[in-house]
Amino acid sequence: MKTSEREYNLTSKKFFGSIDSTYSEIVPYEVEDDHIIILQNFTNAILNGEELIAPGVEGINGLTISNAIHLSDWLGETVTLPIDKEKFYEILKSKF
Repeated sequence: MKTSEREYNLTSKKFFGSIDSTYSEIVPYEVEDDHIIILQNFTNAILNGEELIAPGVEGINGLTISNAIHLSDWLGETVTLPIDKEKFYEILKSKF
């Protein structure tokens, strides 16, 4: 699109206008879907005792890193792990 959808909606006076755009066909290629693999592994772990590829603690670690990235951005400074949970929660609440 030649104009972003957000900008168009904020500036256009038309109720049902259209944005100038160019069409490009994207040809998909086959890849294994990681989510399907993880869900199948989770099912196999429950049913057959298969070892988990991604144990729950890894999700917590990923979320902790994500929260640290957000807090660092919000504060405009480097943060260390573990982050100040109370400070993170206070700033997070102000975002809504």
